[in-house]
Amino acid sequence: MNPPLLPEHLYRPRSLWLLFGGLALVLLIGNGRTLLWNQDEAAYAGFGLTMLESGDWLVPDFMWSDVHRKTPLHFWGIGGAYAIFGPSEWATRLTSVLAIMGMAGLLWVQGRRHFGEQVAWLSVVVAGTHIFTTFFTKMALTDGPLLFFETLAAFGILNVLRYRSRAWVVWFWVAIALGTLTKGPPIILFAGFFGLLLLIFHPRRWNLLRLHPWFFGPVAMLPVVAWGYGTYLRDGGVFLEWLYDWYVSRRVTGQVFGQTGPPGYHLGLFLAFGLPWLAFVPVAVASAFRGLRVAYRSIGAAPTLLIPREPLMLMGLWLIAGWLPYEFTTSKLPSYVAAAYPAMMLLIAHQVILLPTGSIKRWWLAVPAYVQLVISVLLGCALVGLSALYLGWVAIVMSTIAAIGLVGAPVTLLHQYRLHSTSTPTLSHRYRRRAMVYYVGCLLLFFVSTYGYIMPRASRVLLGGQYDAAAYLAAQPDLDPGGHIVIAAKRGRPPSLPFYLRTLTGHPIREAYDIDTLVRLYQSPETAALILSPSLAASLSDRMVAGAALDAYAIPTRYIDRTDTFTYIVVLPD
Repeated sequence: MNPPLLPEHLYRPRSLWLLFGGLALVLLIGNGRTLLWNQDEAAYAGFGLTMLESGDWLVPDFMWSDVHRKTPLHFWGIGGAYAIFGPSEWATRLTSVLAIMGMAGLLWVQGRRHFGEQVAWLSVVVAGTHIFTTFFTKMALTDGPLLFFETLAAFGILNVLRYRSRAWVVWFWVAIALGTLTKGPPIILFAGFFGLLLLIFHPRRWNLLRLHPWFFGPVAMLPVVAWGYGTYLRDGGVFLEWLYDWYVSRRVTGQVFGQTGPPGYHLGLFLAFGLPWLAFVPVAVASAFRGLRVAYRSIGAAPTLLIPREPLMLMGLWLIAGWLPYEFTTSKLPSYVAAAYPAMMLLIAHQVILLPTGSIKRWWLAVPAYVQLVISVLLGCALVGLSALYLGWVAIVMSTIAAIGLVGAPVTLLHQYRLHSTSTPTLSHRYRRRAMVYYVGCLLLFFVSTYGYIMPRASRVLLGGQYDAAAYLAAQPDLDPGGHIVIAAKRGRPPSLPFYLRTLTGHPIREAYDIDTLVRLYQSPETAALILSPSLAASLSDRMVAGAALDAYAIPTRYIDRTDTFTYIVVLPD
């Protein structure tokens, strides 16, 4: 019999503090130095800022951000963080960090109850070294908090199903209520489909009736209904009508912004986001369908006959419920299948545990491990090359370290587990543990280097124009403290520009694009500064009195409208 892959001392409090401390390091590093990403994150930051400043916590509102409006819980969290810590990139991402930490805590606390301590512990490691979950803490989207609530809802279903827990009935409906207030229907669709699969396949299916959806379902909708009613009183239902059209009607019947893809789109993203663990992703997906086969064969079976195979069945149905329906919708975005990723992490951890037992065919791991190695080499070379072109010598050093870590992980797997060999050597459990330590250490090297330096540096190069324009004005000692800042440069409409102008200068902002209006504003004592496009700056200069010159400063940006470069002309009136 094979000894456990993980030693017992890893489950003690001191080791758990180290585990979650390492997770916090990956999730927090670089967050205060990485500029806000356009469009979504900067828009959400603007919503939180406007709510805090105006006191209107009902209808999200911010310049150039109408299409990013959603149900408000995430924006409330951002506004609350600003109230405590002040507006900053770090505060913007704090609620997302707490959400992913909470998801990892659920994977440990509830994962060990349902799937065993080894799987639970390793799933936290996978969560902390997975691109999908960690990136949500570098870009504060609504999907980070939603992922926490979807994980809470999934464990609520499992606890009611397996243990008839009354407390988890409450927690399940709390997750549904807050998840709906975060992003609307996605959590309802996931929980409904997961529950339906369990009702069909699980021998204890009738335990799910303890959820009483006919009663608690409407109760769970009360928070979002109360919020919706508040917005109706504000604008007569205009925002609610837009919300339904944009997020339900258009996405059910088609797609927006060209966000579509063929069946298999999300499976491809499982492989892409799972690159650090790519060798285990195919066998994890295959094990999910084995779990579905177990579920099919368990129809009508006694619950006691299912016990040895039940964890695989539950993880498999969870993954399928969060993933498969979205492969056949027209509208596609990576975040649509967020609910499936915790199950994927549990399945990857399950396969890592099985690796030393010899129950996984060698080629199932060897082939994707070689693919992971090739992709890692190419990505590492691209990272170093781009750093050399755009980011400077320090970034070259850091990207080289990141590339070593990224390439070192599959090399460790291939070498330490002898996947390159046609035979199946017997490895001591101590050797296997050391191999996994090397693997995770390589991934930590990659993530700390990438998130700690390369991403903040890249954000300064790609997104620095909006920040630099605001910082330039904030540094002007003669800027009229009561004047407006006029924006006449709408190319790409990046919400980060008005966000940084408001947080760094504190001046009110207005837009104007008519040249006669700009001439009048330039001459008005109520105007502190103008931010113009090059064409409008030239037109304004032509309208000046002969011999007069604009006090102008050009600020280039590399990333505007997601595809092009642009230059802001900052003008200070005489």
